[in-house]
Amino acid sequence: MTAYELSMQMRRLMKEGDHAGALASFKAGRSALSVQELASNAWLISSVVSCLRKTGQGSHVEALFGQFSIRVKADCHPQILGAYGWVLYDRLKALSAGLADESADSGEEVESPFAGEGFAEGAPEPTGFVDVCERADKWLGIMCDRMEGFEYMVVTKVLQVRVKAERVRPRPDWTTVWEVLGKFRAEQFKLECETVRQVVKGVEREVEHASDRERWYGSMILVSSRLGRHVECRAMVEEAMGVIPKLHYGNEVWFARCMALTDREMGDRVAAIRGLEGLLRRKEAWFMRRDVAELLWAEGRLAEALVHCRLGMAGHGELRFKVGLMLLTARVLREMGDEGLWARHLRLWQLVRMEAGWVIPASMEEELSVMPMEVKSIDSMRNLMVELVPYWRAEGSGGIPSGRPARPDRDAPRVSGRILRLLHDNEKGVDGFIQSEVGEKVYFICKPPVGERVRWVVGAKVTFQLVVQQDGRLKAVSVNLA
Repeated sequence: MTAYELSMQMRRLMKEGDHAGALASFKAGRSALSVQELASNAWLISSVVSCLRKTGQGSHVEALFGQFSIRVKADCHPQILGAYGWVLYDRLKALSAGLADESADSGEEVESPFAGEGFAEGAPEPTGFVDVCERADKWLGIMCDRMEGFEYMVVTKVLQVRVKAERVRPRPDWTTVWEVLGKFRAEQFKLECETVRQVVKGVEREVEHASDRERWYGSMILVSSRLGRHVECRAMVEEAMGVIPKLHYGNEVWFARCMALTDREMGDRVAAIRGLEGLLRRKEAWFMRRDVAELLWAEGRLAEALVHCRLGMAGHGELRFKVGLMLLTARVLREMGDEGLWARHLRLWQLVRMEAGWVIPASMEEELSVMPMEVKSIDSMRNLMVELVPYWRAEGSGGIPSGRPARPDRDAPRVSGRILRLLHDNEKGVDGFIQSEVGEKVYFICKPPVGERVRWVVGAKVTFQLVVQQDGRLKAVSVNLA
């Protein structure tokens, strides 16, 4: 069998979608050809790489390259580099999905590069994460000047998922990502937006996606802000706002937030507060509440800072990502002389870290040592949540009386959440679990309604009240579909 005959046989099988068969054909036919003949046939090698990817065997690509002495470098054939790029894309996407904050909801149809602030600092990195990132960085360095034809799509896809992988990494290396992004130029990326039909919140509709250039600007702004390169960040935001005719995914808010945080870092706290408070009128986000609270605390405006702390704690977002906001809330309360609520927020901060398996910093030992014994003895995060959630959600200065726990009862404020799992839904009633907006998973049960039967579905929004059962566990009562 000649190399041409083998390639035609593989092409037919791949066209039929039989990638496993194409691989088997290659393994059977390769014995009739020399290593040199196979290595010099870029179509054959790139096809084998694609088949390995399609059959979930992308991890064997480097071994294939080793057998045929193929090096991933600038003089490597474009077809081989392109096929390898898709393998790297799949690997990065799979690894970053394992680290991503699934609870972070940007409120948009498609996630912004800035959505989901506050990642879990104690999460472990998957095995091979650094190796895949290094291989992707090397590949992107080779491809940065090859942004035409079939190579354009794979380059933009790998670059986007590379930034996302770093964004969800527990200990991100933003310097390396900045260097990789800096090898590209804005004009290399298309300004045209793609419109696709997409199911959004159960309804199919046309959604316009951001252009590749907007995505590149978003990545550059994100990374420059993370690195504290405030001059470059501000310049990039101004450039993007002047070039992109319409921003997507709420980027007009995220870009403006970067401008406000740049004001903060450059010493103009008043301008930063004004900018962030304006943004909060357009988009509610717990981490922007934290940003404002930190600035107000630094300005000595404690009462205003506390309002933003409470709104941030009550806002949508998983509890473990709010440990910094918890600690800030505790310290604001202590400065205001509320020792009871200070101790409870500090204890909650401690319990959240302990449950997540995170180390308690040595710098906190002194503050923790003066915590009242009655608060130190609280070992149930759920019980603390029952006390604190009404306080976070209460309007004005109401809430839990300082220094003593609230009594959980059916007069507690209503809490929002979504149905996480249904156990039974029949003529006897419905029961299951709800994910509350502060991250707690709670059991609920409802009797069958009188009249027309209500349809319960996973993901549906509900409102309810929290009570503590005799065994100390939380339960949702008075559950209503929102």
